[in-house]
Amino acid sequence: MNTYDIIATIHTGGNREHRGSAFLSWHRIYLLLYEAALQAVFGPGVTAPYWDTSLDQAMGNRQARTVLFSNRYFGTPFGTVTEGFFANLPGRRIRRAINSPGGLISKNAIAAVLSRTSHSEIVRRDQSRYCWECYHDSVHVWVGGDMQAGVSAAFDPIFWCHHAFVDYVWELFRRRIPNAPADYPLGFPSHPPDDQMRFSNYRYQPNPPITNREGYSNRYARLRRYAPAPSCQNQCSNSQDLFCDQNRDICISTEATSEVSGGPSEGGSGAFFAPDVAVSPIDIASGMADVTTTVTALQDIRNEILQDIPAGSPLNLFTAIQIDPNTRPISVFGA
Repeated sequence: MNTYDIIATIHTGGNREHRGSAFLSWHRIYLLLYEAALQAVFGPGVTAPYWDTSLDQAMGNRQARTVLFSNRYFGTPFGTVTEGFFANLPGRRIRRAINSPGGLISKNAIAAVLSRTSHSEIVRRDQSRYCWECYHDSVHVWVGGDMQAGVSAAFDPIFWCHHAFVDYVWELFRRRIPNAPADYPLGFPSHPPDDQMRFSNYRYQPNPPITNREGYSNRYARLRRYAPAPSCQNQCSNSQDLFCDQNRDICISTEATSEVSGGPSEGGSGAFFAPDVAVSPIDIASGMADVTTTVTALQDIRNEILQDIPAGSPLNLFTAIQIDPNTRPISVFGA
């Protein structure tokens, strides 16, 4: 079993990490664990880009024809993945069945979540209009195949891009409410605030251990820095695979065509992704961030699956030395 498969098996869909307040914090740390494995192979500038599903949701009844599921990006939409960046990978075969009953996340859904003023309003399943985890669930179901089951979801690399977007919107929410680090919702028996997060028997555990409540802290928020989502105001991130619908004032994904069926593109910009931003010491000094392009980021994820973490790699995660300056040293959101 390669390193990617080992990390993927950590995600079981269990109630300790889902259906409550620890969902947000556990998946943030899980995403950081995965990116630390990427960086052990490719260096600190490598991160997972996020998939803004609202760009595809805006396609209406044409969602299943999105260019995302073409050779340029994630490849095969139905059945075993034999096209795209993640075709015919070693280990577990990836399966999909997109457009399954479920749904992609709309702009209105995101706006509804961001309209709330406390975490307790966005983690409760009896408040479905504002439940961020519920919207997240619907994307897993829409992709179908391995993504639809908790025990297999992380084997499809689209999992990381989906969860990077979940984390991005959560960070937007954190910025809008007062005292976000202390706003850990209580009342979920499986999610006690002071319980330590568990990551199966993965050999690279967070050091020191992290509690559910600590995952809400600014310490880990500082390790998340995102480029703005595509919008008409930023020319849809200059993507060749998005267009601005001026009547609705939103960016929308294009449909797959024969032009993108010949294999992964080396030059295309991300249709659905705004990259996660990694900051180098030079960038810190200049105030500029080096944005990894989507295609390069996806290629790095593929390469990481094919290449195990080198023996002896230093992965004592989240110690002060690794936070500053080699992993994600600067937060755009403040202390």
